[in-house]
Amino acid sequence: MRTAGRGLRSSNGRRLVLAGSGSILRTSRVGLSVRAEAMDGHRWEFRSSYALRRSYQAVERPRSEAEADAGGDGAGTDSGKGGAAEVVGEFSRPLTLGRNGPFLWYGHELGFRPTSLLRKDWTLSDVEGREILDVHAHAMFGKNKVTLRGRDDATNSIPHMDGLELFCVWLATRFSLERIRAAGA
Repeated sequence: MRTAGRGLRSSNGRRLVLAGSGSILRTSRVGLSVRAEAMDGHRWEFRSSYALRRSYQAVERPRSEAEADAGGDGAGTDSGKGGAAEVVGEFSRPLTLGRNGPFLWYGHELGFRPTSLLRKDWTLSDVEGREILDVHAHAMFGKNKVTLRGRDDATNSIPHMDGLELFCVWLATRFSLERIRAAGA
């Protein structure tokens, strides 16, 4: 099995670029909502909310017809037609103790679990338990933010793999920030 390691770098304080996948743009000061764009032009908004559980969603941002005419072929999904935004990815965690909820990406159920005691290392796996991605995150901003290692042979059946990688990177950085804030409280 081949593995490819990649890192996340910041071009300024708000935009993060994951080599080979795309970029994440922080849209709010606290980072509860970010916009992501894959190398192929697909766009998502990643959101988090805290009610009874910590809930994280990936919402596909539709492209307008003008954007599709100007910069893309419109192939791939129905979002090229300028339709309504659709939740395509979800993950939830308990506020205190308990089990993580299912990780869904375009209808595929995956597993996203911590692999270190400090919860800064995370592994994404399919339903059979085969690893798809390993993510190591410190925080959303600063030096040595994220390291991502993906398995090339495990990604054939999952749509929009670039977006999935960006979503996992954002989740891991959110969890790292939550861990840091909890330690300081």
